[in-house]
Amino acid sequence: MIRLFFSLQGRTGRLGFWFGFACLAILGILLAVPAMPSIFSDNPFRDILTNTRQLGLYGLGISLVLFYPAIAITTKRLHDRNKSGWYTALLWLPLLVKFGTSYVEGLGSLERIYNLSTWLALEMLAVGLWFFIELGFYPGTAGANAYGPEPGGNTDPALAV
Repeated sequence: MIRLFFSLQGRTGRLGFWFGFACLAILGILLAVPAMPSIFSDNPFRDILTNTRQLGLYGLGISLVLFYPAIAITTKRLHDRNKSGWYTALLWLPLLVKFGTSYVEGLGSLERIYNLSTWLALEMLAVGLWFFIELGFYPGTAGANAYGPEPGGNTDPALAV
């Protein structure tokens, strides 16, 4: 488990990829629950509006906690597809730039920031869809490749799933 979430070396199959991201999603939800306003509050919408800045910082903290494990899982799955882990930059760099444009003033007019944000969102959607299909559904390289032995120990290419 520690290797799946914290190592950038080796390979992981589709099952490890889906399991890893399911664990990260559940952890993210569990970490976010304390920050959610009570639905039993007399005015939960007011609570959201008054605590938006604190919720944003809390959300940033959760994102930072989950960021490296997500990169590690994605990198190992790319390795299983016999691709460099640096392809993760196609997904994560635009996300960081988009996040940065939300908090940086002085980039120009609001229209320019909106246009940049829109293009980055479209790029992330396209690349994210490619990652979803490529990593989530295509089988890995049969047998050993440049990144290590096949996950699960299969040495017979006919048994690759």
